[in-house]
Amino acid sequence: MCAAPDHKPRQSAARTRRQGPTRARCTHERRAGVLIYRLTGEPDQETPAALAFNQSLDGVRAVVVDLSDVAFFYSITLNALLRLRRTADARHVDVHLAGVREVADRVLQVTETDHLFVQHTDLDGALRHLMAPAPAPDPDPAEEATAGSASNEAFADVTQTLVDDFDLADTLDRIIGHCARTCGAAGAGLVIQDAEEKLRSLACTDEPVRTLERRQTSTGEGPCIDCVRAGYAVLTDDLEADRARWPRFAAAALDAGFTGARAFPLRHRGRTIGALDLFDHADSPADDTIRIAQAFADLAVLAVIQSHEDTGAHIAQALRDRAAIERAAGMLAQAARTTPEEGRALLRSRAARTGLGITAVAHALVSGRTTSAQILSPPAGPTVLEGRRDG
Repeated sequence: MCAAPDHKPRQSAARTRRQGPTRARCTHERRAGVLIYRLTGEPDQETPAALAFNQSLDGVRAVVVDLSDVAFFYSITLNALLRLRRTADARHVDVHLAGVREVADRVLQVTETDHLFVQHTDLDGALRHLMAPAPAPDPDPAEEATAGSASNEAFADVTQTLVDDFDLADTLDRIIGHCARTCGAAGAGLVIQDAEEKLRSLACTDEPVRTLERRQTSTGEGPCIDCVRAGYAVLTDDLEADRARWPRFAAAALDAGFTGARAFPLRHRGRTIGALDLFDHADSPADDTIRIAQAFADLAVLAVIQSHEDTGAHIAQALRDRAAIERAAGMLAQAARTTPEEGRALLRSRAARTGLGITAVAHALVSGRTTSAQILSPPAGPTVLEGRRDG
């Protein structure tokens, strides 16, 4: 996912980049215990050395990354910064960003990761701040806590999963789970368009939500459908009053015990390609949760798209992976004579025991590389699951 300068359309910027990108470079120096990285050009997956940030932190009290000459900002650059922050955190070292231009600021704001870094207008300002005497500590820091602290923790947790390789299904489940808890919803789901622009369920917190998502996509009615068509959030806190608007969806949602619903657009390159849906039991949400929920929706798009050029192919693979997970969960549920929900729990348990993602475990079961009996049997030692997936 990337952002282009205001004076160039996105497609034009992408064409320019492919024809003659400015190769990324990264230099470093140290000043009075401050490690300074200067990143320039257009860093991407073809310039990994520029995003290594691998200098020793011995004797370093702060790190500054100067982004003032970065012309392009992919999610791979964000991931590199998150890796740096994680490494620095382990050494109790703060990471500062200097000269954050609009191309980087957009990605940081969309992913709600801007709060993870101390930001400065330019490198000189960052160094003045770091060389100045430290202010006296706040006598009562608890008074500065805000209602957004829980969402900050959630975003920090999710963005850490975007570092290096990650299991997309696990990450999306984590995103919607955090979103539901942070926004006070009873459940959450994620739907996305396939190659034929048909909405398909990609992640759900539980079986009632999964049923409602399928009801919306099969009947073509509901807040999710309206959200994707209009390209903006659709909110209702009274489904009883919306029976005439969505007769089949409202009836099913009310029967499931939900009284309200919220749908937030998944936006990519000027298009709405899906929606993140929240389902409520009680009162309508506060206004600030609307902004937070949309940020989670934007984060889900970043997880799905990442830096892949062929967005459609990547979404198609994500849908195939989800189908394999649902099939594997059904196989386990049948073998254990339990519910699909419990089947998914068994699948996750196996993934946790083996250290593999739920997607790899599901593909192994569906393809026959492992069996339901093996997954249901108590662990007797290290288990190896062969390979990642079919096709």
